[in-house]
Amino acid sequence: MLRHIIKNFDDDVAVLHVIANRESEAVGLAAGAHFGGKTPVVYMQNSGLFSASNDIASLLVPYKIPIFFVVSYRGCEVEDAVQHLTTGRATESLLRSFGLPFVVFGEHNLETLVRSMFETMRKAEFPTFLLLKRGWHR
Repeated sequence: MLRHIIKNFDDDVAVLHVIANRESEAVGLAAGAHFGGKTPVVYMQNSGLFSASNDIASLLVPYKIPIFFVVSYRGCEVEDAVQHLTTGRATESLLRSFGLPFVVFGEHNLETLVRSMFETMRKAEFPTFLLLKRGWHR
């Protein structure tokens, strides 16, 4: 599901695309990039969101580090991959429990939505999450 985004990152010479080994590492790299004056975007599956939840809750939230996350929403109501159902059911609850803004992409204009989310993220100084369900790019 993220392959379209990854291809765009790879093809755009204006984007510095850094591949992390683990989701927690991606969060740390993005925090460092933010403090270096960059605008980081982190992409991962929602199972990785759970892996990085401590890093998000103990670094990004208390220090108000605004990082944009693009998360493939595996195991949500439109999927049947049994290995993703548990995290799928809990993804939105996890983000709500941290008090973090998120949008499940649907019938939005993607460009307008992302622009609006970035504005909100910068004003609130909080990480912000765009959840992409299977088939989002069609």
